[in-house]
Amino acid sequence: MESASGLDVYTYEELESITKGFSTENFIRDTQFGKVFRGKIQHGLGTQEVTVKIWEDCKISVHNRKPQESRLRDEIKLLTNSGVNWLPNLVKLIGYCCENGRLGVVYQLQPLDTVENLLIQDDFKWIARIKVALGFAHTLEVLHGQELLLRNVDGNHIMVDKAFNPILFDFSMLVGGVFGGIPQKEYFWGRRAYVDPYICKIEAMVVVSEATTNQSPIPTYGALIGKSA
Repeated sequence: MESASGLDVYTYEELESITKGFSTENFIRDTQFGKVFRGKIQHGLGTQEVTVKIWEDCKISVHNRKPQESRLRDEIKLLTNSGVNWLPNLVKLIGYCCENGRLGVVYQLQPLDTVENLLIQDDFKWIARIKVALGFAHTLEVLHGQELLLRNVDGNHIMVDKAFNPILFDFSMLVGGVFGGIPQKEYFWGRRAYVDPYICKIEAMVVVSEATTNQSPIPTYGALIGKSA
């Protein structure tokens, strides 16, 4: 994989060091295709709090599954795109790892927790929920303006930082915009509550996307906000 301009390139050993060996104490949550951890990077006498995401072999049977390295490339392409990377609620990329099939990214993000975890813990005050909802709604609006569709808005994909800003950090089902045309039919993995019922037919735990439109994240965003109410 060619190096991306302006990004740091990490070894997998460095990611392990940043997260203290991917320790349980630094583990935040599973994502759709991997795991997310808190981490710290040493800069002289100081440290920088970061978030590390790694990809793992998907244990879920998915038809026509995209290779994990392709997901990493897509994420780098998105987060270095000047049309969207200025968004305050879109995660900022520091660097990545692509070493013998072991993949990861390092984000400039001081994480509090994911929206999903905060809701489960019932540790999410109403004023903070409103701030998160408004910030994420603006992010969806801008992404739609670039014809980028998330398709599975999920509380596991939105990190809340220590200032209670919502930060979108997972893009496993993003299509359109800088990635070209929108597929009219595709098999992918999604969560029942957060996949647009208008464009999806659910068979067991496999979702078949049909005729995706630029309104697809709206019902899913509504489901997420309804859950937080």
